[in-house]
Amino acid sequence: MSILPIPGQAPKSPPIAQVPSLLVAGITLGLPSQTPAFNQQQALLIASQLEPDAATNAKKTSSEYVLLNYTSTSASTSHTSLSKVPVWMVLYQQIPQGPTDPSVDPNAPAHATHDLYVFLNANNGKELLKIWV
Repeated sequence: MSILPIPGQAPKSPPIAQVPSLLVAGITLGLPSQTPAFNQQQALLIASQLEPDAATNAKKTSSEYVLLNYTSTSASTSHTSLSKVPVWMVLYQQIPQGPTDPSVDPNAPAHATHDLYVFLNANNGKELLKIWV
């Protein structure tokens, strides 16, 4: 069965996939309708300048233009809640963690990696938020 559009109404955009690890941090994503002030390559350059270690050591890097919704999940955080802010979300994946000390955590994997999400305001390039997962 297919759904036909209702005459006189614009078709709805498909919802953006939510990232479970971001949902836990109080972040949901939306689809922006305006054009960003700078392009994807510029966003990657800005993010690499802000987070040079992550940019250098990540096995994979990607970016996406999205709307950021963030509800602070901790009273101790310095970040305020954000609603429908157009951002470039830059994702650095598989960043190697330093060697773990087995005496501290005997169950820690020897060569663990983690990911870093960097959210840049799409109007001015300022870093709004970063989340390690």
